[in-house]
Amino acid sequence: MTAKKKNELNRIRKINQTQKPGSGSKGQKEAKRDRDIEKRFRILMENTKYMVFQLSPLGMFRYVCPRFKELLAYSPKDLVGNHLKKIIPMTEMPKILNALKRVAGGEEITDMVITLMNGTGKLLPVEINCRPVWKG
Repeated sequence: MTAKKKNELNRIRKINQTQKPGSGSKGQKEAKRDRDIEKRFRILMENTKYMVFQLSPLGMFRYVCPRFKELLAYSPKDLVGNHLKKIIPMTEMPKILNALKRVAGGEEITDMVITLMNGTGKLLPVEINCRPVWKG
C-alpha cells in the first residue's frame, strides 16, 4: 500500500471516529456524566432503607432495589421479570389491582397498607407509596 493510500485511509478512520456517538470531547463528557449519574443512583438505591421498585403497566417487576433481599428474602434477580403476584397473597390482589389501575390513571397513592409474602412464606405488613413515572 502506498503512503498516499495509507494517509487517506487514516484520514477516513479519523473522520469515522469523530462521527461515532460518544466520541469527541462533548460525547465523552456526556458519557462520563451519564456514568456518574448512574453510579450515584446505584449507590442511593443500594443504601436506601426503603424497598424501591418499578413495575410495568402489567405488574411485572422492572427494577427491584437490593433492600428486598434483606426484608423479603428475594434478591432483585428473583423478582425482575416476574409478576408482583409472586410476593402478593391472593387475598391482597383486588386491592393491589385497584391501586395499579389508579396509578395508571395518573393518581399518586400514599400510606396504603398491604401484606406481602416473603421468600419463606411469612406474611409482612408494609406501607406502600407509589406514583406513575412515564418515560418522556
